[in-house]
Amino acid sequence: MRSVYRQIKEADAQEDECEDWDEDVPEDIVRLWDIKQVLESDGIWGTPEAVGAADEVAALMRKLRRVQGAWQRFQSRRRRDAVYGYLEAVFKVARRWLAQGTARRNARWCLWLSQKDPPENPEPFAAVIASTSDDSDDRRTRSKWSRALRYAAKDAENREITPAIVD
Repeated sequence: MRSVYRQIKEADAQEDECEDWDEDVPEDIVRLWDIKQVLESDGIWGTPEAVGAADEVAALMRKLRRVQGAWQRFQSRRRRDAVYGYLEAVFKVARRWLAQGTARRNARWCLWLSQKDPPENPEPFAAVIASTSDDSDDRRTRSKWSRALRYAAKDAENREITPAIVD
């Protein structure tokens, strides 16, 4: 299986040969160029690090698509408790980043993928929410969701650290 980095290089070469792509660029090529744009924004395109990072960005895009699916289900149901499925999906993705130590980098990458300028140290939960939801909910609501998920992550962390007393 070819690496994503190699696929991007091949897509760049094909672009030079295809003049009519201005109107109808294949979706998989657009996805590859999005990955390249993220790596360029992060300053690692063209370095040895970019080879592995391209695969990581592709995996990140797949995870964000699953969270966007949860967003779509939430929007279509409009039940009072429908938001919990979406917030659970956000929590799982950002929590894994925190556990792996890649939260800040992945938060920047997902904001770049959603065409948003990331701050220097983006908050992971807020970044996933901003990049997977539309702007139909106001900023205050998204901020409350992010704050609640940060609290839940900290609470879960404290429960894991605190040993259970078994007698």
